[in-house]
Amino acid sequence: MGTLMKSTRSSAQPPFGLRMPPALRERVRAAAFANRRSINSEIVLILEQAFASAQGGDGAQAS
Repeated sequence: MGTLMKSTRSSAQPPFGLRMPPALRERVRAAAFANRRSINSEIVLILEQAFASAQGGDGAQAS
């Protein structure tokens, strides 16, 4: 798989509130724990992979 977007310092990004069903939150939490990532990092990775898959690309953004 190609290179995914590199994360920047979390303090440089404004917070983004996200509501989700408790069962989905638990699935994300369990995946984050298993992959030794924060819940936020896990969500970002899942979204990047989903967009890359939908676009048929590697997830890199064009400038």
